[in-house]
Amino acid sequence: MALALRNPSRDPLLETYEPLLGRLHRICDQFQIVFLNRQIEACKHLLHQDKLIHVGVLGQFKAGESSFLNSLIGKPLPPVGVIPVTTTITRLQCGKRERAIIRFF
Repeated sequence: MALALRNPSRDPLLETYEPLLGRLHRICDQFQIVFLNRQIEACKHLLHQDKLIHVGVLGQFKAGESSFLNSLIGKPLPPVGVIPVTTTITRLQCGKRERAIIRFF
């Protein structure tokens, strides 16, 4: 599954990411966690880009990827079931209205 996130600088609700990254950076400095510096700087850079950010969500069968995405987006969009139900590549993207596009290759 992939989740495509739009640039947060265009969404006022997501403007909190920059202060959160600053707080995370200060916490890492305080506890001398230097291995996260590159990732934090990359996230700060991405906040100012006008591009989609692609996030891959991978796991073994029935590991909870769909449940995780549903929790993240706040809606039950990818199906969840007792047997594997999302055995194909699924791409979610933010938009003004809900819709589904199915492509067969």
